[in-house]
Amino acid sequence: MIVLRWVVDRGLHRGALAGIVLGDMTFASIVGVAVVVYLGLAGGADTDLLLSFGITAILVVGLQTFVGNTGVVSFAPMAFMGVGAYAAAVVAIPPATKALVLPDLPVVLQDLALPLAPAMLIGGGAAAIVALLTGLVLMRLTGIAAGITSLGVLVIVNELIRNADAFTRGSRTIFGVPASADLPWVFGTLVAAMGLAALLKASSYGLRARAVRDDELAATTAGINPLTARLWPYLMFGFISGVAGALWAHHLTAFSPNSFFVAQTIPIIVMLVIGGTNSVAGALVGAILLTLWLELIRPIEAGALGIPALNGIALLSVGVGLIVLLRWRSSGALGAKEAQFLPRHASVPDPSDGGHSGQLAKEEEKVNE
Repeated sequence: MIVLRWVVDRGLHRGALAGIVLGDMTFASIVGVAVVVYLGLAGGADTDLLLSFGITAILVVGLQTFVGNTGVVSFAPMAFMGVGAYAAAVVAIPPATKALVLPDLPVVLQDLALPLAPAMLIGGGAAAIVALLTGLVLMRLTGIAAGITSLGVLVIVNELIRNADAFTRGSRTIFGVPASADLPWVFGTLVAAMGLAALLKASSYGLRARAVRDDELAATTAGINPLTARLWPYLMFGFISGVAGALWAHHLTAFSPNSFFVAQTIPIIVMLVIGGTNSVAGALVGAILLTLWLELIRPIEAGALGIPALNGIALLSVGVGLIVLLRWRSSGALGAKEAQFLPRHASVPDPSDGGHSGQLAKEEEKVNE
């Protein structure tokens, strides 16, 4: 008999690794089912909010694939999301609308009107190409230099979008994207993104990236190329973020370059930090916690509960909460834990609790069997 448990990130093999991938995907599926149940009980209210939450969660999971495996903080999620959104819009807007909105498009794109699935793949692929081009330079850097350079990538991509009038309509709002992003698509994609992120983390690519993260000199001595090790998580980060952008475009149906800049980047990073940068499941937990808190505090900020309006209390409370959380749990809510299917008899202690390394080794050996 198997159960779903939270286990600390550690060296596992074969069935145990598959258990982590399936566990994280199951966790995302449970969240999706909870959303559907809530909407049923609420009569369909808050559908837009929950769609936005799902797409944001995908973006946070994408960011985790890079930050969690490399230890480098990136400010580029909105750059990749913007590329994905515009690429999906160009191939999805109906020809009649496209002639009005993007009259200078190349002929091969003018008559193209793809459904959501291929548009998502194109959006993710376009963002992955941008990740490859920028990653060949960016992944040679570490620490503060890499983080600041990623901010430069965001600024450059945003300016390119603003000046590529034939493909993006420049600084003006692009519109006419079909409203195809419904709950099954969004939360199905979230489940798939969780699976991809967990698979990368459990694979040799993720292990090499974390080896470079923890001790670059030792990893290089062992024959690991730091550039290649960081590049694979970066490409996955770009692809998942681009897919999120394509869904965002099919949800909003109209947007401008202002939708993908610094102001939208900060909440994504905060969600990841709250949940735990080293945990794929933590990325989803952070998105849930921050979204719930902002919705709970919104009536207080608006003065809807019979008290004077407290403008700015939402952001103030998030700042205070973030400081308190990081003071007492610097690794975030989940730390490095993942959801995993385990045999019911397997007891997996957390080494961070003071640990019984011998017992952990025995239990790990049982699990791996």
